Amino acid sequence: MKIDAIRVRSRTLKRVDPQWRTSSYKADEVGAVYVAIEAGGMTGVGATASHPRRLTADDIVAQLTGIVLPALAGRSVQDARGVLAALPASIHSRTSIAVDLALHDLIGRLAGLPAEVLWGGPVRDRVNLVRMVGIKAPQEIVAAVRPLHEAGVRAFKLKVGEGVERDVDRVRRVRAAFGDDVTIMVDGNGAYDRDSGVEFGRALGELGVHCIEQPLPYQDVEGMALVRKAIPVPLMADQMVESVADVVAVAQAGAADMISLKLTKMGSVAECIRVAHVCAAVGIGVHLGGCAAPGIVDSALTRLALSTPDIDVYAEVGESAALVDDQVSGVVHAGPYARSDGHPGLGGMPPAIWA
Repeated sequence: MKIDAIRVRSRTLKRVDPQWRTSSYKADEVGAVYVAIEAGGMTGVGATASHPRRLTADDIVAQLTGIVLPALAGRSVQDARGVLAALPASIHSRTSIAVDLALHDLIGRLAGLPAEVLWGGPVRDRVNLVRMVGIKAPQEIVAAVRPLHEAGVRAFKLKVGEGVERDVDRVRRVRAAFGDDVTIMVDGNGAYDRDSGVEFGRALGELGVHCIEQPLPYQDVEGMALVRKAIPVPLMADQMVESVADVVAVAQAGAADMISLKLTKMGSVAECIRVAHVCAAVGIGVHLGGCAAPGIVDSALTRLALSTPDIDVYAEVGESAALVDDQVSGVVHAGPYARSDGHPGLGGMPPAIWA
């Protein structure tokens, strides 16, 4: 079956929180890019998002229209993933994932099967929803968490990176306000050095934090190993893991208890599954991380979490809700949980952008 047509659209999606920031960037909007692939009378839709510091939506569109789509035009659907794998290394993972998801959505719709069935079948029926909270002044953090808590969310990843005292104060306030029934993760985005990372990790020990994500600079594997040995809180690597080789290096160094696995970072569903299997083999846990991106990405993340036993039951599969006027989903959010809608492919309806 040949690919009949490929379309690309982009749009700017404002953030619900216009003051969103982490220790490494500020952003009040996201550049969303959608890809539609038509074959056999069906259309599969994938999506991705710009990176606030590395990649614009225009960059993604240029890579898609200049390199990726010409390579795929007229190809067999069955051959398309092989074509993607042969593309130049200069193609960013955030570009390739949009096409990869569109192909999975298309194949699922042609087969009449949800993606989680195509990816091996569900091993669980729901995942625990984790929502991110950007850096706020300590006295404002509870107000930022409260609407999510009132909506039923019970797991939060707090962005930190303003120093041990202020960051611990944030966590302490959230714990005091919402009690022990909430799961708290923190993400430093590389803001700490080795000494302050140890101080921060030790200070969080009494607050029941689930994990600390990437407190040190992204290339400091040795430093992460030193911090991990010195603190009582599990350590998660994110930006320093972008390949299977990185997983092995982190495991050999003893630099993390778990890694953050992201579709937009790995570039394909197949690579995510491969990394998850390698993590299981080397004894590292897998947390499914997310980013502010269209709901199609959240749908794929949810289905990946449902069908991959090596992935933790906590997953960041709700960040499309941090964007205003995103069209679609395929995910059912029910309080603290996320589920697939059970529809073929990635579910939901094609975004109105194609109308």
